[in-house]
Amino acid sequence: MDNLMRVVIAFIGAIIGAVVVWLAMRAKTSRSYAEGKSDSVTEIATLQERVAAKDREVAKAHQTLDGNLAELARVQDQNASLKAALEGERRAAQERSESFRKVTEELTEKFKALSRDALKDNNESFLNLAKSTLEQYQEKAKGDLESRQEAIRRVVEPLKTSLDKVDEKIGQIEIERVGAYAQLRLQVE
Repeated sequence: MDNLMRVVIAFIGAIIGAVVVWLAMRAKTSRSYAEGKSDSVTEIATLQERVAAKDREVAKAHQTLDGNLAELARVQDQNASLKAALEGERRAAQERSESFRKVTEELTEKFKALSRDALKDNNESFLNLAKSTLEQYQEKAKGDLESRQEAIRRVVEPLKTSLDKVDEKIGQIEIERVGAYAQLRLQVE
């Protein structure tokens, strides 16, 4: 029995040892579990706080994104409206340019016509004035010519009369000379 007793005591000792080890392990496991649970709770709380912070950041980012999208839509609408206004201004400027071009052409033609008319009128006026002035000068020159002719006639007529008398005298002298010459010839012969 001794052997049996020893086996039983060893067995009981092993069971008690196993129970003590089990209890020690259980206490250590409980402590580890409690520490792990405490660490996990702290970590979970930290993670939950981080998740909440990230959720707030995401919500803020969504708000910012929504605001930016609204601003983008407003800017796109404004851009479209400005493009439409710019296109309208371009068309209006092109129409004004075309209108200015037409008005310029019309004014150019009118100015050319007015210039031609003015030049024609000026030419006619100039020609009429020149004709009138020329006629006046011709009349004056004619009057001057007649008065000069009269003055020349008055100067020349006495000369002519004198020359006629001189011619007549020369003719008489020539006749007398011929007669005297003929007599001299007769006498010399």
